Amino acid sequence: MENLKPVELRLSDGRNTVNIKFINGEPMINIEQLSRVIGLTSDQLKEVYKITETVQRNYASLKYLVTQPEKNN
Repeated sequence: MENLKPVELRLSDGRNTVNIKFINGEPMINIEQLSRVIGLTSDQLKEVYKITETVQRNYASLKYLVTQPEKNN
């Protein structure tokens, strides 16, 4: 995979701001800052992240299976 230029995304609710830096397409997130901006606790955000990771893994596995050529019996 080629190296992508780092990108920074700034989110704010007017009082709190969080910067999310993406390095090679992967988000580098400060969970405590993000929790203040979107109103979830750190524990809630960590749980959402775990669920998201599971969904991404399952999607990748399914996509792999679907895109494999059929084998002759």
